[in-house]
Amino acid sequence: MSTEQTVAQTAESLLAFENAALPLCVVQPTGNVLMVNRALRELLGYAHDDLVGRPWERFIAADPDNVVADTKQPAEERELVTPERRVSARRSDGTSVWVRTSCVMVPDERGAIRYMVARLSLEPEP
Repeated sequence: MSTEQTVAQTAESLLAFENAALPLCVVQPTGNVLMVNRALRELLGYAHDDLVGRPWERFIAADPDNVVADTKQPAEERELVTPERRVSARRSDGTSVWVRTSCVMVPDERGAIRYMVARLSLEPEP
Protein backbone atom coordinates (compact mmCIF):
# COMPACT_ATOMS: atom_id res chain seq x y z
CA MET A 1 0.00 0.00 0.00
CA SER A 2 1.33 3.42 -0.94
CA THR A 3 1.68 6.35 1.44
CA GLU A 4 -1.10 8.17 -0.42
CA GLN A 5 -3.45 5.21 0.03
CA THR A 6 -2.61 4.98 3.73
CA VAL A 7 -3.27 8.70 4.21
CA ALA A 8 -6.55 8.45 2.28
CA GLN A 9 -7.74 5.48 4.36
CA THR A 10 -6.79 7.22 7.60
CA ALA A 11 -8.66 10.36 6.55
CA GLU A 12 -11.73 8.31 5.65
CA SER A 13 -11.63 6.54 9.03
CA LEU A 14 -11.35 9.83 10.91
CA LEU A 15 -14.25 11.31 8.95
CA ALA A 16 -16.38 8.23 9.65
CA PHE A 17 -15.60 8.53 13.39
CA GLU A 18 -16.33 12.27 13.47
CA ASN A 19 -19.61 11.93 11.57
CA ALA A 20 -20.92 8.76 13.23
CA ALA A 21 -24.50 9.05 14.49
CA LEU A 22 -23.62 7.39 17.80
CA PRO A 23 -21.69 9.35 20.43
CA LEU A 24 -18.15 7.93 20.51
CA CYS A 25 -14.91 8.66 22.32
CA VAL A 26 -11.43 7.18 22.41
CA VAL A 27 -9.75 7.07 25.81
CA GLN A 28 -6.10 6.38 26.65
CA PRO A 29 -5.21 3.76 29.29
CA THR A 30 -4.43 6.70 31.63
CA GLY A 31 -8.09 7.69 31.42
CA ASN A 32 -7.58 10.85 29.37
CA VAL A 33 -9.87 11.48 26.42
CA LEU A 34 -7.97 11.20 23.14
CA MET A 35 -10.77 11.75 20.60
CA VAL A 36 -14.48 12.63 20.68
CA ASN A 37 -16.94 12.80 17.83
CA ARG A 38 -19.54 15.43 16.99
CA ALA A 39 -22.46 13.36 18.34
CA LEU A 40 -20.84 13.14 21.80
CA ARG A 41 -19.97 16.84 21.85
CA GLU A 42 -23.57 17.68 20.93
CA LEU A 43 -25.01 15.29 23.53
CA LEU A 44 -22.92 16.79 26.34
CA GLY A 45 -22.67 20.37 25.06
CA TYR A 46 -18.89 20.62 25.27
CA ALA A 47 -16.43 21.96 22.72
CA HIS A 48 -13.75 19.59 21.42
CA ASP A 49 -11.00 21.19 23.53
CA ASP A 50 -13.12 20.94 26.70
CA LEU A 51 -13.07 17.14 26.42
CA VAL A 52 -9.81 16.09 24.76
CA GLY A 53 -6.91 15.65 27.16
CA ARG A 54 -9.16 15.60 30.23
CA PRO A 55 -9.85 12.54 32.41
CA TRP A 56 -13.04 10.95 31.10
CA GLU A 57 -14.35 10.24 34.60
CA ARG A 58 -14.60 14.02 35.08
CA PHE A 59 -17.67 13.85 32.82
CA ILE A 60 -19.37 11.10 34.84
CA ALA A 61 -21.95 12.37 37.36
CA ALA A 62 -23.07 8.95 38.66
CA ASP A 63 -21.75 5.45 38.03
CA PRO A 64 -24.05 2.82 39.61
CA ASP A 65 -22.66 0.01 37.44
CA ASN A 66 -18.98 0.72 38.32
CA VAL A 67 -17.89 1.47 34.76
CA VAL A 68 -15.00 3.68 35.89
CA ALA A 69 -13.68 1.14 38.41
CA ASP A 70 -13.81 -1.66 35.84
CA THR A 71 -11.70 0.29 33.34
CA LYS A 72 -8.98 0.68 35.98
CA GLN A 73 -8.48 -3.06 36.40
CA PRO A 74 -5.24 -4.57 35.11
CA ALA A 75 -5.40 -5.40 31.39
CA GLU A 76 -5.30 -9.15 31.98
CA GLU A 77 -8.41 -8.92 34.21
CA ARG A 78 -10.51 -6.87 31.77
CA GLU A 79 -12.91 -8.07 29.14
CA LEU A 80 -11.99 -6.69 25.71
CA VAL A 81 -15.64 -5.83 25.10
CA THR A 82 -17.68 -4.64 28.06
CA PRO A 83 -21.40 -5.21 28.37
CA GLU A 84 -23.66 -2.20 28.02
CA ARG A 85 -24.08 -0.39 31.36
CA ARG A 86 -25.56 2.84 32.72
CA VAL A 87 -23.80 6.03 33.72
CA SER A 88 -25.01 9.56 34.25
CA ALA A 89 -22.97 11.87 32.03
CA ARG A 90 -22.32 15.46 33.13
CA ARG A 91 -23.28 18.10 30.58
CA SER A 92 -21.53 21.43 30.15
CA ASP A 93 -24.55 23.30 31.60
CA GLY A 94 -24.29 21.35 34.88
CA THR A 95 -27.20 19.02 34.18
CA SER A 96 -26.71 15.32 33.61
CA VAL A 97 -28.16 12.73 31.29
CA TRP A 98 -28.44 8.97 31.75
CA VAL A 99 -26.74 7.01 28.98
CA ARG A 100 -25.88 3.42 28.25
CA THR A 101 -22.26 2.80 27.41
CA SER A 102 -20.12 -0.07 26.28
CA CYS A 103 -16.41 -0.14 25.58
CA VAL A 104 -14.01 -2.00 23.35
CA MET A 105 -10.47 -2.32 24.66
CA VAL A 106 -7.89 -2.28 21.87
CA PRO A 107 -4.70 -4.12 22.87
CA ASP A 108 -1.24 -3.69 21.43
CA GLU A 109 0.87 -6.60 20.19
CA ARG A 110 1.93 -7.45 23.79
CA GLY A 111 -1.65 -7.52 25.09
CA ALA A 112 -1.49 -4.21 26.98
CA ILE A 113 -4.45 -1.91 26.43
CA ARG A 114 -3.51 0.63 23.77
CA TYR A 115 -6.76 2.57 23.97
CA MET A 116 -10.46 2.15 24.68
CA VAL A 117 -13.35 3.10 22.38
CA ALA A 118 -16.57 3.94 24.20
CA ARG A 119 -20.01 4.16 22.63
CA LEU A 120 -22.90 5.94 24.31
CA SER A 121 -26.64 5.98 23.71
CA LEU A 122 -29.37 7.85 25.54
CA GLU A 123 -31.07 5.89 28.26
CA PRO A 124 -34.86 5.96 27.82
CA GLU A 125 -36.64 8.00 30.46
CA PRO A 126 -38.34 5.80 33.11
